[in-house]
Amino acid sequence: MNIFKKHSGNNTTNSLTVIGNKTFFEGQIKAYDLIRIDGTIKGHIECQGALEVGIKGKIEADIVADSVLIGGEVIGNILAKNRLEITSGGKVRGDIVTAHLVINEGVIFDGACHMITDEKAKHFPKKENTLPETPLKVYPEDSKNKNLL
Repeated sequence: MNIFKKHSGNNTTNSLTVIGNKTFFEGQIKAYDLIRIDGTIKGHIECQGALEVGIKGKIEADIVADSVLIGGEVIGNILAKNRLEITSGGKVRGDIVTAHLVINEGVIFDGACHMITDEKAKHFPKKENTLPETPLKVYPEDSKNKNLL
């Protein structure tokens, strides 16, 4: 399933944010559409659309999104209001809350799962961010600046 083939009502494709595989990001991400992560993220992610973690993607963050597709690694708790799919080779270490769950063969999942109904997902309370606001850093992993972390 490709969660990025969704179209908006006016027949145009939604915007897509991509974090490349040689990019490290630390901080809070808030996205209002589609996001694909192939790099490394540490912090907190909120997405009012679909989030895809590519096979090279590594996330150490709590995630709140409408739909989540994981092919890489996630260390943190996930709230996927509509659907969560972990594809073969994907790794999740943390608790999951979702309405629809698909776990393919060859997945590593270490955590608990709580299923919610579609109706509850629509009215799921927004969790206030408990992480302190920090300056955001974006640069390639192999950059000369990687010692600044």
